[in-house]
Amino acid sequence: LFWQQLFTPMPGLAVDLAELDAGDPVPTGDGYDVVVYSGVAVPAAPAAPFLAVATPGGVPGLASTGVAESPAVTLVRGDDPLLRGVDLTTVAIAQSQRVDADLGAVLVGGEDAPLIVRGVVGSQRYVYFTFALTDSNLPVQVAFPILGDRILTELSGAALTTEPIEVGEPLPIEPTDSGDAV
Repeated sequence: LFWQQLFTPMPGLAVDLAELDAGDPVPTGDGYDVVVYSGVAVPAAPAAPFLAVATPGGVPGLASTGVAESPAVTLVRGDDPLLRGVDLTTVAIAQSQRVDADLGAVLVGGEDAPLIVRGVVGSQRYVYFTFALTDSNLPVQVAFPILGDRILTELSGAALTTEPIEVGEPLPIEPTDSGDAV
């Protein structure tokens, strides 16, 4: 609900909400720019960059190993562009998954509990929240829409480059198929 409310009013963004029944296969994301897996398992071979939120079993390569009760935010990588200037000091979390984050970069952490992790599965970028938004006060924080926008921008590849560009070099923009002939 929170992600849908955050992403729906963004200009140029189409949100396709899929309700899954028990036994339904989880979509791989083929044909989408970004997929949000909230409370459902992430497929073993995702076909699009994704945001995983409290997914059963974790994400491929980062298995959930238990539950952390009331993990306090003790680490914020404020130098990371995703979190630069984002205040998470008042975020409270009732519970999160414990994961071994050896294959991901912990961006926000609690004691023995990574809370937000970034990584790559196959060739797909991901951001993984180890807690459900309903188990936290993050959705009512000023930081939430800023963080959500930055995550979507990063995962979709729409982020602006910070690398210097010399005159005559190609622009570092991923081509898209607009369907229009040029």
